[in-house]
Amino acid sequence: MPKLDELVARRVAGEPLEQIVGWVDVAGLRLSVRPGVFVPRQRTALLAAHAVAVTRRMLDPQGNGARTTACSNSDADRPVVLEAFSGVGPVASVVASLVPGVEIHVGDAQAEAVRCAVENVERCIQSGDSAHAGESTQAGGSEQANESGTTVSGHVLDCLHGLPHTLRHSVSVIAAVPPYVPETAADFLPHEALDFEPSSALFGGSDGLDLIRRLITESLDWLAPDGLLLIELGRGQVAGAAGFAAEQGLEARSHLGEGDQTVVLELRRRN
Repeated sequence: MPKLDELVARRVAGEPLEQIVGWVDVAGLRLSVRPGVFVPRQRTALLAAHAVAVTRRMLDPQGNGARTTACSNSDADRPVVLEAFSGVGPVASVVASLVPGVEIHVGDAQAEAVRCAVENVERCIQSGDSAHAGESTQAGGSEQANESGTTVSGHVLDCLHGLPHTLRHSVSVIAAVPPYVPETAADFLPHEALDFEPSSALFGGSDGLDLIRRLITESLDWLAPDGLLLIELGRGQVAGAAGFAAEQGLEARSHLGEGDQTVVLELRRRN
């Protein structure tokens, strides 16, 4: 069984199982993963849940529980959701599977990751369930939609640089898992992450906040006046990130995950 032997050898060498089998389960969705692309962690389900919740509130601000459909939303009314530093698009995929009538954008520095993210989101739009293997969709502005009224576009980005100008000051929700591992913590990361995932998707400078600070600053050019920025980060980084956000005129709320180490920081402009 040479194929099985090859797969076993790859795993023994430390390659992540998700890259070997080609998929990862996130919040019940089966998302495609490719070699060399960052594998989403299960803790990111917390960020996805908050992205779903705030997007639903935007569609139903009165909280009356009315189900929003594509027919009930004009293009001007539907929320615009961006997953930055998307990797394979776990947050965008969960939003696409649970909230109809949303304009979704995914962006990452890795073109292969963007292609993978667009494929995953597009399959979630079509099925409203788990993602399956399918045809490739080219990164860099491709858009797919179906009867749900949800669309997805992919962009190769340097943080937020590279987004279409039409999105300026119009994004309802930016959700992101920026690289936030401090470089000083490299020795504590597993071999499979260090050797098989891009370091650019892991490390965020000496304190892990370099790209988080940049994201906060750049988000001001893209968020709608009432837009929200949701960031996954470590518990010990919340004070530093929230303090920097306050200097930019943003107020912060934090949501602690079950493991007490991962936090979703929710930022909005001060009234």
